Amino acid sequence: MSVLRYFNEIAEGALVRFILNEDERQDFLDSLPEDFCINYISKNDLEKQAKANDLSIRNFFDQFKIPEIPEYANVRSGDFGEMLCFILLN
Repeated sequence: MSVLRYFNEIAEGALVRFILNEDERQDFLDSLPEDFCINYISKNDLEKQAKANDLSIRNFFDQFKIPEIPEYANVRSGDFGEMLCFILLN
């Protein structure tokens, strides 16, 4: 899986940032392995929270953990880094 194709590379001096390309967002989420989210939340908690919100597990994770509106996101860069490493190593 070539993960970088879903991101825009932005050079800022000596640093480079990769920002999710919003046009590729859904394709990126659809390409993730089904079990990638267990690195962020326990399967039991995820099932409970999804059921409480009357959503599938994947829809709950997409809406509450990686929402389209960044202000509502619960994923911090370290969390995302861990999930990305999981994807790359699988």
